[in-house]
Amino acid sequence: MLLRAPAVDRTRTPLGWQLPTLCLAAVVAGGLLAQDRASAPASTGCGLLLLAVLTVLAGVVPWARVPRLWQALVPVLSVVAVAMMEFRSVAVMPSVVLLAAVPVLWLALEFGRTGLALALASVGGLACVAYLGAASLPTSGAGWAQLVMAPAVAVGLCLAARHLADDLQDKHDAMKEQSALVETALELAHDRLLMVQAILDSVDAGIVGYDREGEVILENSTAHDLDTRIDTGAEGSKGSEGSDGPHYYFEDRTTRVPSDEHAGARARRGEEFSPQTYWFGPPEDQVAVMLSARQIHRHNGDRFGAVVVGWEVTDILEAVRVREEFLTTVSHELRTPLTSIIGYQELIAEELDPQDQQGQRISAMLSVAQRNAGVLLSRVSQLLQVSGADGPEIRPRPVDVSALLHDAVVKHRPVALSAGIHLATTVADGVGADLDPDAWEQVVDNLVSNALKYTPAGGRVDVCLEEDGDRFVLQVVDTGIGMSRAEQKRAFERFYRTTSARDSAIQGLGVGLSITQQIIEAHGGDVTLSSTPGRGTSVTARSPLRAARAAG
Repeated sequence: MLLRAPAVDRTRTPLGWQLPTLCLAAVVAGGLLAQDRASAPASTGCGLLLLAVLTVLAGVVPWARVPRLWQALVPVLSVVAVAMMEFRSVAVMPSVVLLAAVPVLWLALEFGRTGLALALASVGGLACVAYLGAASLPTSGAGWAQLVMAPAVAVGLCLAARHLADDLQDKHDAMKEQSALVETALELAHDRLLMVQAILDSVDAGIVGYDREGEVILENSTAHDLDTRIDTGAEGSKGSEGSDGPHYYFEDRTTRVPSDEHAGARARRGEEFSPQTYWFGPPEDQVAVMLSARQIHRHNGDRFGAVVVGWEVTDILEAVRVREEFLTTVSHELRTPLTSIIGYQELIAEELDPQDQQGQRISAMLSVAQRNAGVLLSRVSQLLQVSGADGPEIRPRPVDVSALLHDAVVKHRPVALSAGIHLATTVADGVGADLDPDAWEQVVDNLVSNALKYTPAGGRVDVCLEEDGDRFVLQVVDTGIGMSRAEQKRAFERFYRTTSARDSAIQGLGVGLSITQQIIEAHGGDVTLSSTPGRGTSVTARSPLRAARAAG
């Protein structure tokens, strides 16, 4: 909550001005009495009495309720009192004229231009009093200079005091304006801070901010309520502390994270890292938290601090684990009977007499059943492969990639012909590499079948192979339906299928590109995809040549 500074009352109490005047008058009156009590004018006592009355009034009257202009009566009457004391005293004690200095300056400083006019009038009046109090007019230039000097100095002091007061007022107004601006800025910053805090508290993720010294300066409610603290490991959860430190584990759930590798420690020393999964708590009661860190820099590049973001992903990881186990179990359960079915189909086919008309009809129906059983077995194998149960097991050996590509593409020509799609190949001769031929045949099958599947009749699919330095490049380009940017980002995810594929009821599990990526990366290569909706897709795979040629 912001605190406003109390308003300052710049109006000085009249007692502060009046009391010095009374004190000076008392000193002057005492000097006159000490010099010659008999020669002391009676007007001196009257003037001193008037000053005393004004001083009492200055101390007891609630001046804050009195209009500003009426307050000027006090210094004006003080000048009158001084004039009463000077009328017969100047000849005896010329310094008595100095008594008017305080009320005159009071008028010039406190009451604006009106006060300045009254001050100048007071100086003129006092000069007349001094003239009347003199025995005779000066007869020399020095005498006139002495007579004029005091009023001239007084006028100069009044003008200087007014100028100083105006300057101080201008500065005060400027400071007041700046203070108002600062107060408004502080209120705005405070409101924005409240808004930021509310936004952070509404986010379903723990957020902790550190300053440059590593002190926590911001923490939302989610971070505070997490069973684990981002910067120190598990704290507050059941059995979070082990005999050899906090239960803070890497993604394998068994290897402890060293204290200097905790997310908060890394962020404090200036590191940034993308989301990484950590497990907190004892093995029998672990919680998964995904953590990331970013550094905060000012406009000039100076590091200001860091922020660590964490969100619990235990349920998500558990759901993924259950799905993987389910896929593996179901795939294994399906593959065994499918293998048996295909085996018995082959035995039946061998028992049929190709010369018998009934045998021919049965053979044709059996052929359809065998083909669909083969498709189903292929799908089951894909599920096992993408789930990780049957890994990509790569057994590389020297292979003629050009010949492999020709043989793989030939199998797809009947499909392309029946679909009305032109399937063309541009293959460089003599391209050889160390690779697993079965795995790469699957890569070609996946890419070409995908291109044919998503290209309408009358379209075109081009398959190209060429060498590029120490790598070979396989590119499959189609003129099919294409993909949006969002779909391209998820193209290699397991089980992902585009909206158009689902709407068009195009068959598939959405694992072909995922398996392709696994195989290519297992060979040390990479695969990229670019696409334009309605114009087609291009998939490019790059993989190293065999070691001997790469070295040469």
